[in-house]
Amino acid sequence: MIAYHDGVSSYTEETVEQKAAQRLKDQQFLDRLKAVVEILPVMELAALEPAKREPLEGVCGSYGAETALLASRPDSVLWTDDLIQAELAKTEFGVKRAWTEIIAEQTMLAGQISDAERQRIVASLVGMNYTATYFDCGIMLKAVEMSDATPWRFPFKQIVTIFQKPTGNLQVLLAIFVDFLIKLYRENYLPESRCKVVTALLDALWRSVPLRLPLLHIRGNSAQFFGLNSVGQSQFDRCFDQWHRTVPDTIIGGAPPF
Repeated sequence: MIAYHDGVSSYTEETVEQKAAQRLKDQQFLDRLKAVVEILPVMELAALEPAKREPLEGVCGSYGAETALLASRPDSVLWTDDLIQAELAKTEFGVKRAWTEIIAEQTMLAGQISDAERQRIVASLVGMNYTATYFDCGIMLKAVEMSDATPWRFPFKQIVTIFQKPTGNLQVLLAIFVDFLIKLYRENYLPESRCKVVTALLDALWRSVPLRLPLLHIRGNSAQFFGLNSVGQSQFDRCFDQWHRTVPDTIIGGAPPF
């Protein structure tokens, strides 16, 4: 097993007992799953003409092809996070599609899971590189909790990567970051832990040149953003200043005074 501490990897041998315990845990999960689902035969696959069946199986595999056909039955929905499978099933068989994030959202709205459980699911999806997953500051806070406020641990590590390589609207990403800052400094973490998290995000955002002046603006107007939380503002200011002294000043004309 590979573990990370302060960014350094270490290897731990898994004992026979640990492996047996993990297998037992996995089997218990499968048993619980099988107890609440019904496995259905999909005779439609055998009746499908080879010209359609073979390409479908080639892309989705046998189980994926069966699932797509099963979802074409009345009152059925295809639950998949595989966009290719979803589009093929929709195009070829007219199926309706759902995905894990929206299932978690609807299950929460139905009162079957808590919002904290929904946030854990979505944070895990981001951590597993489900790239189309929408997240907000609440999901980021849950990822901080799950990673024990350690930027290089799952799933916060993957969120930092998203901020490091932004592909969407930079202003939306910046707004999420500001909202996250405000809420992070209300949480019960040590100042050092908060600063590690904030520093990782600042490093990531600083890579994008258009975001550098807005980041400096956030620091210069921190009193406005933090409002009555003067303790949080003071901790953030110290963390930002400490971080900013370590990065090269590439803003033309120099950085504005805080």
